[in-house]
Amino acid sequence: MRAWDAVMHIGGAKLAVEVETRPRDLQALQRRMALKLRDTPGMSGMVLLLGDTRYNRHLVRQQGESLRTELPIDGAAVLEALSSGRDPGGSGVVLI
Repeated sequence: MRAWDAVMHIGGAKLAVEVETRPRDLQALQRRMALKLRDTPGMSGMVLLLGDTRYNRHLVRQQGESLRTELPIDGAAVLEALSSGRDPGGSGVVLI
C-alpha cells in the first residue's frame, strides 16, 4: 500500500508517480500520497496521473483548490518539463 506506481529519475531528481483511473475520495488519495511521500525520502516531487475522462476533469475542476495545495504545478508544465528531460520543480496533476 505504500509503494508508488512508478518513480522517475530526471537528472538528479526523483519524482514519485501515482496513477488513478477514477478516484472516488480525493481527500483519502491526497492523504495516502502525503504518507507515501513522507515515507520515501529523497523525492523531489510527485505526479498524480489521472485518465483524461469527463469524470476526472470535473473532479479536478471541482477540487482544484485543494489539489493545488499539494500539487501546485500545472499538468501541461509538468509534461513539458518531463518531455524535455527536466525536473518540473515540484508536484502536479496530469490528465492523460
